[in-house]
Amino acid sequence: EASPDTVLTLVTGEKLVVEQTPEQVSEAILRYRAQVLRAAWPDAATGLSVSSVREALAQKNGFSKDAGGHEMRRAPSDDLRR
Repeated sequence: EASPDTVLTLVTGEKLVVEQTPEQVSEAILRYRAQVLRAAWPDAATGLSVSSVREALAQKNGFSKDAGGHEMRRAPSDDLRR
């Protein structure tokens, strides 16, 4: 959350105030996760770039991209077909 400081809430309930924006924190987390996965699964290293991880997470969370590359929320009716 950012109001105006960025506050991270850990799974333990502990809260940390950081200087980075929420976007910078998310980017750092994605880079770290991709780095861990590349080390644990070397054969998949080429597919574990930050952009591919971000796209996979967006798709998992119900977002897709339009022709212009902008994220769009999947329509609720799409969820019913799964």
